[in-house]
Amino acid sequence: MTEVLAGRCAPGEAILLALGLERDVRYVARRPREIALYDEHGVTLLTAEML
Repeated sequence: MTEVLAGRCAPGEAILLALGLERDVRYVARRPREIALYDEHGVTLLTAEML
């Protein structure tokens, strides 16, 4: 139980049942993040989207 409270592991079925909860796992697409490469004068050399 202390491992769950500390966030080191997920609660097991017994804990979920005792709390009246059920496990719900979802996967969500990451939003791309724009990154850029600049030269020493601040001129943009390259831009790309990073996932």
